[in-house]
Amino acid sequence: MWVKSEYAGELAVISAWVSMLVPWNIAFQTKAPFQSTVVFLRFALFELQFRFASQITINDTQGETGMLDVPRALAETYPGTQVVGDAFVTTPPTSALFYDLASLQQAGIAWTVAALAFLAALALSIALYTREEAVRDALDVSEVRLMGALLVVGALGTGVATVLYYLQRGVVGTPIPVGVLLVGALGVVLLQTERV
Repeated sequence: MWVKSEYAGELAVISAWVSMLVPWNIAFQTKAPFQSTVVFLRFALFELQFRFASQITINDTQGETGMLDVPRALAETYPGTQVVGDAFVTTPPTSALFYDLASLQQAGIAWTVAALAFLAALALSIALYTREEAVRDALDVSEVRLMGALLVVGALGTGVATVLYYLQRGVVGTPIPVGVLLVGALGVVLLQTERV
């Protein structure tokens, strides 16, 4: 492959870190409850949501005015814990358990499997970074190919989740698979790299 064998270990470590830092999926939902907007940034282990709630004033028959609780409607529609202001965070298992729609539950499960693969890749990358020789001696397989396999499993899981999110784009917005393609390509490159 195009990677020199003496740099394969470094590429494996960097690829794992990239898989953790690049969002595998970005989605925008401009038709959230009451014409609110929600932006989803889905990373390997968590999802950041930015909820921009619309403000709706209600006038009743006696001339009294009040505000509709749009943030509560958003909280009932999307999983997440408020971090600060309009920013919320959720995890893959929480996402899988939150939704009633089967395809969104399955998307959360696929993402959870991918997150486990990414977490294993991160652990392997830390071990390779700190004690490469010991890791190489302890493994029966190539550490570079193992990293590639973990990244491919993660990319497949997030790819399946992306397709399932796309099927429910009316709820969670249209997903753009940014990191899925990048991490999948890195995984394939690592699988094909020979270590001398």
